[in-house]
Amino acid sequence: MKVSFIIPVYGHLDITRKCIESLRSTVQNVPYELIIVDDGSEADCRVGLEKLRNYNTRIIHNPENLGYAHSNNVGAKSATGDILFLLNNDLEFQQNWFEPMLKAFDRFPKL
Repeated sequence: MKVSFIIPVYGHLDITRKCIESLRSTVQNVPYELIIVDDGSEADCRVGLEKLRNYNTRIIHNPENLGYAHSNNVGAKSATGDILFLLNNDLEFQQNWFEPMLKAFDRFPKL
């Protein structure tokens, strides 16, 4: 099973960086991709987001601010995971948050 994490971003590079660092440090032992959808941020944020790219992270740039829901849809269209997590960029993940989420999908596999 592969998981896709989709994070729309409009500015606020500092909190986005914390979010991504906490996500990467708490999700282990499962293949995942991280899709950051830049929703028309200023140039300095776009440049900073590119520095967060790695082997399992993609950055998609909207040409203008299209809103949170639209950015989630853009991310979902490009996702390759079996499970999609739609996240906010102001989240900071704590250790052991992810395993209970996966157990819920094991418990209800047809949802």
